Order: sequence, then C-alpha cells, then structure tokens
Amino acid sequence: MTFSPDPNKVIPGVVAGAVNAASAAAKQPSVKRFVYTSSSAAVTLPNLDHEVTISTDQWNDQEVEKAWAPPPYNLDRSYSVYSASKTQAEKEMWKFIKEQKPGFVLNCLLPNFNMGTILSDKQATSTGAATKAIYETGNTGMAQIPPQWMVNVQDTARLHVAALIDPDVENQRILAFAHPFNFNDILRIMRELYPSKEFPGDIRGLGRDLTKVDNRPGAELLKKFGRPGWTSLEETIKDNVGL
Repeated sequence: MTFSPDPNKVIPGVVAGAVNAASAAAKQPSVKRFVYTSSSAAVTLPNLDHEVTISTDQWNDQEVEKAWAPPPYNLDRSYSVYSASKTQAEKEMWKFIKEQKPGFVLNCLLPNFNMGTILSDKQATSTGAATKAIYETGNTGMAQIPPQWMVNVQDTARLHVAALIDPDVENQRILAFAHPFNFNDILRIMRELYPSKEFPGDIRGLGRDLTKVDNRPGAELLKKFGRPGWTSLEETIKDNVGL
C-alpha cells in the first residue's frame, strides 16, 4: 500500500494486480469462488458532520476524478489517489466477470477501519496500530484520522470465509461497517476498561461521521456462522490492547 499523491504511480499497478489475480484464477477450473478485498474507500470517505446515505450500488467516483486531476501532485491528493485505486480496481474486477465470464463466483468485501487482535508485534498493523498506541504510550497522533466506521478485524476475516463458502452469497458487495466512532470514543472506553491507567483528555473538535449505511446484511451473515452480529467497539478495543 502506498499513499503517493501521483495516480500514475499507484492506480495502474493496483488495477493490474487485481485483474491479474482474477485472470490467473480463471485459468484454473477448480476455482469456483473468488473473494476480493476492496475497501470502504471504494464507496465513500468519512462524511464529517453531515448525513450521507450509502449503498452497495455506489462508487467513490468523485475521488477518482480528484485523483486524476491535472498536476501538481501535492500530498493533499494522497487519500484521493488511494480511494481511486480501490474504486477502479474493484470496478475492473466486476468488468472482468461481466466480459470474461469465468467459472467462478466473485464476491467483494469492503471493510472500513479495521481494529482488533494483532497477531504479531513484528507485523505491520495499519489502522490497528492507532488504538494500541493510545493504550501503550498515550499517543493520539493518529487521531488525525477522521471519524468513521470501524469493524473488528476478526469479523472481517469471518466475512471473507463466509463469502467464500456460503452458496447464498453470490456476486455481492459486502459492506463491513460495524459501528461509527471517533477517537474520543476509544479514550472513553479505555478509561472505563482500565481505570488505574492514565489516558490523555478528550481531543477537541473531532466531530462525527454521519454516514448512513444498512449494515444488516453483514451482521446477518455473521449470525449465520455462529456470531451474535458485529463485534462491539468495546470488545474490539479489548482485543486490540490484548488484555
């Protein structure tokens, strides 16, 4: 993953990687199902303090347009380029299915901010590092990440498996949006869970992501495979901290 602001250095490679994987799978008659990990960024970015309703029919085309605008490629374009890479790659996957008609079913999973259990301290943990850093060092530097929806990384994994083996899930986009949050929610929960430990005060002016999304299909799929639905933010923080 790269946050280069130059679309030419990011998007073609991401698209090619996705299509090459699909092409390779299509050559193997034994491959019957293919799950592609897309991103919430292929549908929307956080909608700070204004309501927007999203669905699986939508694409983040406005970020694609921003990403491919003429240079200069300044750093403030980085997340548009990232979002555009996710949007265009997933679109090409669905185009591949339509045009090439491979012998497999495609499902795409679109997770938002993943947090939860970190299996190894030696692994890059992306968004999961933010919560652990708050607990271990009180560092809220990653709170510059805007308020948005989160999902427990194990729920993300379970949904990948469900999309792979459940015959009722066919040619679907699954939105892995569990709960909206901001970093003050994380601080509040940590104070409740670990009262003997000191944490920074609330961060001023964070706002809220007011995106509206029907996350029931993902929850129902989790229930089908023995879970109560989406893992709560509190349980996810416990998982993330590892205590």
